[in-house]
Amino acid sequence: MNSPATLTRTRPYDTAGGWNERRVHADGVSYWRDGELHRADGDAVIRDDHREAWLFGVQLETPDHDLRDPLSFAGQTKSGRLIWHDQRGAIRATTVINAAGVSETRWFDADGEPEEHWRGNYHVRRVLGTGEVRYYKQPEGSKPILHRVDGPAVEDAANVVRSVWCVDGARVEGPLELLIKHTVRAEQAMQHGRPIVRLPLTDAQKGRLRITVISHPDTDLASDIAIAFPDEYHAALQAIQEV
Repeated sequence: MNSPATLTRTRPYDTAGGWNERRVHADGVSYWRDGELHRADGDAVIRDDHREAWLFGVQLETPDHDLRDPLSFAGQTKSGRLIWHDQRGAIRATTVINAAGVSETRWFDADGEPEEHWRGNYHVRRVLGTGEVRYYKQPEGSKPILHRVDGPAVEDAANVVRSVWCVDGARVEGPLELLIKHTVRAEQAMQHGRPIVRLPLTDAQKGRLRITVISHPDTDLASDIAIAFPDEYHAALQAIQEV
């Protein structure tokens, strides 16, 4: 992104995008305002298949979406809501930051109706001022409930061990709980002179273990999973290598 541009055009502030400099690179374009990346009506960086949204030198996080239908920044409403379009121009995600500093993102289908996240099955993602991230399912006409299937519904910013897994508003056993259950089971077997038998796991529990290793491979939690649940650990490593 910082490579020399082959062409730079400076102009008065663009009436829609608010930029005054358009840099043409060998692999795309970027838009700037007084030396800072900025574009108010679209992505400020469009280079090869890579896009980034920026306002006044601050990068905006583009909501995660199906890779087959990538989103582009479409601007900010007068109330401060950030809008993302799909490739056909339909609003597919919005983000707003409230007075408490909580960032809330919602997803929509092509008709403007609430849509579940393509992998996590949640409707709402909230980022608190502490950095904690919470995911909610919110069926029509109901209150939001903690829910996520591709990761913890409550992500602790400082410690993955403190993250909480929830499905349909109910807490489920995450990696930490499964490790504790495995340890208790192993200790009881040794006390009674029985061979240690691996803790039986459901497909959902196996998935949570693999997701944790893929997301946090260099943590102590991942190392503990490698010892207690080697099959799931190696499956996660294989998935990482295939990306």
